[in-house]
Amino acid sequence: MKTINRNIQLSLDSQRKEIELKKNTVDKLQLNMENYLYRQAYLKRDIRECMDLSTPNLDEIERETGIAMGTKIYRNDLEAVNQDTLEALNSEKELRLAAQAELEQALRRNKEVIEQLDKKRKFLDDLPVKMKLIKDATAELHEQFKTIVSDSTIVADDSS
Repeated sequence: MKTINRNIQLSLDSQRKEIELKKNTVDKLQLNMENYLYRQAYLKRDIRECMDLSTPNLDEIERETGIAMGTKIYRNDLEAVNQDTLEALNSEKELRLAAQAELEQALRRNKEVIEQLDKKRKFLDDLPVKMKLIKDATAELHEQFKTIVSDSTIVADDSS
């Protein structure tokens, strides 16, 4: 009876230890599952916040370029979508930088032409004043030529 009781006691102890080990395993798995569910809820909340995030600049760029820059649903190839978007934005950036450089060059040419026109306009505006100064400066000389020419005309008329 003692042996049977002892065997039963030992069997019970081993079963208790097994149950305790299995209980610890279940507790660890339960904790892991709770952690997983917490992370899942956290990620879902983040995804919802990201989807609700207002992106007027992105919407404007999408309208302007006619290219969809992102996706509203989860896809396995999100990295490829991101890469395509990045390439599209980089090519658009290069086009805009080239257009900006052309615009700056055209503005420089325009400024140079305007400066040349201003110089010519100033020259033409100053021309009447300069002509009057020349006329005033040569008035005395003109009078002397008149008298020489009129004296020569008189002498030429006398010789005929």
